[in-house]
Amino acid sequence: MPPGESDLNRPGQPAELEQALVVLQRANALQIEDQAFTDELKRWLRFNPGMALETCDGLLSITSGNPSAPGWLGPLLFNLLFKKGPELRKMARQLRCSAGLAVFVAREESPTGWIEAGRSVERFALQATLLGVRHAHLNMPVEVAAVRPAFAEWLGMPGRRPDIVLRFGKAPPMPMSVRRPIGEVFLP
Repeated sequence: MPPGESDLNRPGQPAELEQALVVLQRANALQIEDQAFTDELKRWLRFNPGMALETCDGLLSITSGNPSAPGWLGPLLFNLLFKKGPELRKMARQLRCSAGLAVFVAREESPTGWIEAGRSVERFALQATLLGVRHAHLNMPVEVAAVRPAFAEWLGMPGRRPDIVLRFGKAPPMPMSVRRPIGEVFLP
């Protein structure tokens, strides 16, 4: 907890979520301004269920609340609509209606630590799903190297490297993205 903060501003409290939002939006803005990032995001989006079934990977656009679109139209709509202002406002609405944030930090910065953090995320996600609690990644402050130290500082973990950020709360279920069969992903 930052010096001078009262004990009432614990993680998950509205004041602290607003502080997190500042860091999240800064990182999100930097990503949106990064043409390589937006090009990669557009390549990974599947704008309709047919595209998702064809590739069995990527992010089905309707899973993030966006409409389905024909394959030829989706990239054009993305170019027109994926803008910093609307995206930052959408993130603010989403975070403000969430119950809280879960931040996962490995005990050590090594493949073993990262695997341990990933396992913790999976346990969290499975338990949340079992309880009807929805979750979504907000990894911007982890992915943007220029923001990561400020996020770690805000967490009270200066010098550490947060690995994964999830928002969570009650919400209606969204459609799931299609995934490849396990035999196509893992080699024997």
